[in-house]
Amino acid sequence: MTSTPYGAPRTSGRSALFGYAVLRANYNHNAPNYLDNFTGFVLDVLAQRHPEPVDEATVGQTVRETFGLTIPDRVAGLLLKRAVKERKAETVDRTHFSLSEKALAGVASLEASIAEFELKQAELLAKFLAFVRERHPQRLALVEDEPEAHLHAFIEHQAVPLLRRAVKGRRSEETDWEDLQGPDYLVAAFIATLVEGDAQTFSYVVDAVKGAILTGVLDIGPGDLRQNLRDLTIILDTPVLLKALGYQGEAQCRAVRQTLDLAHALGVTTTCFEHTEKEIDGVLESVVSVLRSRGKATNTLRAVDAHFLDSGSTPADIAVEQSGLRANLQRLGVRVVNRPEDYYTYGLDETALDDLLRDHLPGQKEVTRRYDVQSISAVHRLRRGSSPESFERCGYVFMTDNTGLVAASRRVDERHRWPMAMLDSDVAALLWVRGPAVAEDLPREQLLATVYSGMQPGGHLWLKYVEEIERLQQRGAVNDDEALVLRSRPEARRALMDVTLGEAESMDAESINTVVERVRESLEAPLRDVIDRTQSERDAALRSAQKAAAIAERQQAEAARHALTAEHVSDEVRSLRNRLAGAEEERREQSQRLRAQAQKRARLWSIAFLLFVGGALAIFGGLALLLPYLGAHWPAWIGIAGIVSGAVIFVLGAVRHVVGGSIKDWLKPMEERLAVRLERQARERMGLPREPS
Repeated sequence: MTSTPYGAPRTSGRSALFGYAVLRANYNHNAPNYLDNFTGFVLDVLAQRHPEPVDEATVGQTVRETFGLTIPDRVAGLLLKRAVKERKAETVDRTHFSLSEKALAGVASLEASIAEFELKQAELLAKFLAFVRERHPQRLALVEDEPEAHLHAFIEHQAVPLLRRAVKGRRSEETDWEDLQGPDYLVAAFIATLVEGDAQTFSYVVDAVKGAILTGVLDIGPGDLRQNLRDLTIILDTPVLLKALGYQGEAQCRAVRQTLDLAHALGVTTTCFEHTEKEIDGVLESVVSVLRSRGKATNTLRAVDAHFLDSGSTPADIAVEQSGLRANLQRLGVRVVNRPEDYYTYGLDETALDDLLRDHLPGQKEVTRRYDVQSISAVHRLRRGSSPESFERCGYVFMTDNTGLVAASRRVDERHRWPMAMLDSDVAALLWVRGPAVAEDLPREQLLATVYSGMQPGGHLWLKYVEEIERLQQRGAVNDDEALVLRSRPEARRALMDVTLGEAESMDAESINTVVERVRESLEAPLRDVIDRTQSERDAALRSAQKAAAIAERQQAEAARHALTAEHVSDEVRSLRNRLAGAEEERREQSQRLRAQAQKRARLWSIAFLLFVGGALAIFGGLALLLPYLGAHWPAWIGIAGIVSGAVIFVLGAVRHVVGGSIKDWLKPMEERLAVRLERQARERMGLPREPS
């Protein structure tokens, strides 16, 4: 641990995995110069590691130790001189550099990025070890001591092949580039699980891949990134076009198509030779026999074979693809061209190239090698026998996925300062640094293509696997149908790689039995899932039925209770109605009685009045008749009353004579009004309404 001027301790000796992520976080594709993206590392080293003046070699070494980034000494020196020119650093004698207090104030610290990615890297390593411990506990010792080194090696050597090796033509010397094995397979399987369920951690890996691309381009010299590429033509090899056409899986297809899209956006022309189109047609024709035998007719299962087997294609589907091949290439923006005719003007030693290919690719088919020789020879003539050391000015590049072809083409003619053939991943990297904003996901797709293709069994492993399947079939350990499944199903290939980690020497009777059991389990798993799901659905339906029955029973009891309540309420309503009807009838009868009584009383009063008047007149008249002398002594009012009474009787008699009717008839209205009044008084005394309802 060393203390820094910023006050935070820093650990030295980090791998490039960490530095790549920091570079990606601080990368600015709009910077005036590509090198400006690396200036921050140089200044950070001066600010935190070397307060005294140091030379460019020391700075370059410290950057490698601190961040794991390999910045050549000459590049470090160039960055330091640029910093001095911009007054971000000072020089003592033009060979040693330092930061003054004034310059230190203007240096942007990388501490924030460093702290962030230290946490991310620790999380990534912990998850990687947890994955291996859970999925492959017996192989934990392979990666337990240096998990970071294995992740870094995978990114640098598999996901992002180092461009400087491709350009110098040394890649095949340093690695045979076989399929993923051992720790590399564990890393690929781990990354595949991140893709499926941990997008955040996967994004950290993608950032590291992008940083690796940027560093690789720095090492070879990016050239003039602002110069357009309209004079560049990329010629595609057969395997690359098979990927672009979707014949080697979805991940491979996306990666190549994004590269083509980026190339077109940057003005690059994409073509293929006519013999390449013919070779693709031949590859498709060879798939027909594989489909008819369901994988049994082939010893080496190619990626194109696996694709059509897994998709359930038929020979008729292959015929459709063959008939539409030219149109499909044109839709990709790839124009089919003939080879140049001026062979003798810019001749290439094709015999030497053929010998080189035999050395680098001893297992290559004769017809494939002939096509490769024709392609490299054609590129040589298109370049007129030589090329400058510049990607944007080399004119033509043959893009392939064949590392042996790349190395052989570099050695066959030294007049080409830029390689005639490059790997598709390297071309994609050089294009991406010129337009990262145009194809932001290209490094991600390149990584996925490497992961998924590398998880398929290699040729040597597959041959041993097929031989073991045949022996098991002969012994009766597996039947014909199971043997067919073990040869043709993707579950079998995944199980094979999972058990052997891609190592052919791990293939034996025990491992093949393990593969067989895993394949059986994987194929039975969907059926078990269906059975379990059906059982769960049946149980759920039974529980639902029981619940529904209980609910129905409760509802029935509730309905019965409601019915009883309703019946009781109906009885109550009927009883109440009857009582109301009786009360109404009683009120009517009472009203009738009151009215009858009132009418009777009014009649009695009328009669009494008449009797009183008539009696008074009778008595008066009788006394006046019988005792005349009494009249002399009566008061005057008696006489007046008699006169009035007589007048009334006279008038009534006259009216009766003229109008008709009797006194009773004339008294009847008075009786009725009197009866109404009497009835009201009676109702008030009884607490009833004054008027009957």
